[in-house]
Amino acid sequence: MGCFYSRAAYGNVSGAAAAAPLRAASSQAPYQVPMANAPIDHVEAFARKLAAIPNKPRIFRVNSGQSYDPKTYQNNYPGQHLDNRALTANVRFYRNQLKCQPDNFTIEELHAKWWGNYNILERAHGYIQWLFPIHEPGVNPQAQVLQRHEAEVFRTDPAIRTRVVRSYELMLDFYGFRLDAASGALTPTPAHAERFRNLVSHPHNNLRITRILKALGEYGLEHYKAPLVVGLLHEIVVTGALRGLADSCINYWVPTLRDEQARRALLEALAPFTNTKKRSSAWWR
Repeated sequence: MGCFYSRAAYGNVSGAAAAAPLRAASSQAPYQVPMANAPIDHVEAFARKLAAIPNKPRIFRVNSGQSYDPKTYQNNYPGQHLDNRALTANVRFYRNQLKCQPDNFTIEELHAKWWGNYNILERAHGYIQWLFPIHEPGVNPQAQVLQRHEAEVFRTDPAIRTRVVRSYELMLDFYGFRLDAASGALTPTPAHAERFRNLVSHPHNNLRITRILKALGEYGLEHYKAPLVVGLLHEIVVTGALRGLADSCINYWVPTLRDEQARRALLEALAPFTNTKKRSSAWWR
């Protein structure tokens, strides 16, 4: 059996101890799912945890009038060509053949120089479009929108896939999580308390998380998305450490799950914690 999200008990952790496997706190037993897990496994285990909470607080405000249509992403941008064969910047960057701009790093240089450099990861804004290109433009005009032929390379090239996972780990560490790459399982890092405070106090990271979730789906890593969403939800609902992220999670992160069974099951489990019971709202689709 494998744990897909658990809180860990920390004392003063440093050196070799910090690198050791995290131990689940006895006061918060981890949710157990098979290691060969599907999105619905993560969701159903978390749903059972939510169902056991008495006097469910109304944590989530559903924005039923939002202009953003999650179906565009869920259905892979229907009617949009997004496949200019002359555009290859994202593949060349992830093959370590091109430097991202404006920071002027190859992917290997960025991973080496910026891992754990939380100040620069917070302040810089151009790198995220290079680390996680999607079929939508971002705020960096020097980054290229992901093309469909590039997405296919990301899904099939082992070296690129390895670097994508490293990029994901870099950002998870910045946010206070550690990844089990085999299962998608997340655990908080020893520095999670400070990283969670930073995440809540810098809301531009909400947009970054939306991009990361969408990107994982384009790269054949859909199975990583449910553990991330559930891990964030655990810290929003169960511990309250990320309560300030609740609205972004319900309106933007949950709808990125392309597995319809998992997405609807998660929305059903969250419904008692929302400000609406209307199933016709855009968020419910």
